[in-house]
Amino acid sequence: MAITHLPIFRNFPTWQKLINANLDYLLSISGGGGGVTDGDKGDIVVSGSGATWTIDTAAVTLAKMENRGTQTFIGRNTAGTGVPEEIAAATAKTMLNLSGTNTGDQTITLTGDVTGSGTGTFATTLSSALTPRKAQATVDFGASTQETETATVSVAAAWVTASSYIVCAPAAVATAEHDADDYSVEGITASVTNISAGVGFDIVARAAERTFGTYLINAVGLA
Repeated sequence: MAITHLPIFRNFPTWQKLINANLDYLLSISGGGGGVTDGDKGDIVVSGSGATWTIDTAAVTLAKMENRGTQTFIGRNTAGTGVPEEIAAATAKTMLNLSGTNTGDQTITLTGDVTGSGTGTFATTLSSALTPRKAQATVDFGASTQETETATVSVAAAWVTASSYIVCAPAAVATAEHDADDYSVEGITASVTNISAGVGFDIVARAAERTFGTYLINAVGLA
């Protein structure tokens, strides 16, 4: 069988030039070497004649991020602004100024007038420096012809301090104008206000449906 293509090899430089010319032409008509045109490419926008590639906002999902180790956080512990870092649990505790095991119920310690320490439910002790005090006062809602909703009485109590705890409630004891049942019938309630150290406090009584006459109010406090 005769070989018919030997002339190609005899004049190799000429054929090489022809091939190169054809390759240059193909590259020129395909976009100058395969460059990316400007425009929205989905999660990326290309601009500046292919020089700038911008990732869309919120396009990077957790699944697309670098895998992280177990019990680690993404943050930054190195001083100054910079790239995010992998933060281990121990480092995060230091950053948050935490100490101890920090697992489960945490120990709570009470100090001052009420002391105690423990987790969840625990016993407390009332300071022996606090002395229980009590008082009873009469509030007057006025004449029966002018029923009112509130009545106030001032109680002298030299034992009162700035840290005193005082609560009060209707005594449910008969008076000249009312029997014991009237306290609930009239919806009598009471509260303490205007606590003045070394002087005393005010009791404000209220009647849900307006009332008249006098009622007894008990006050209990700690000094």
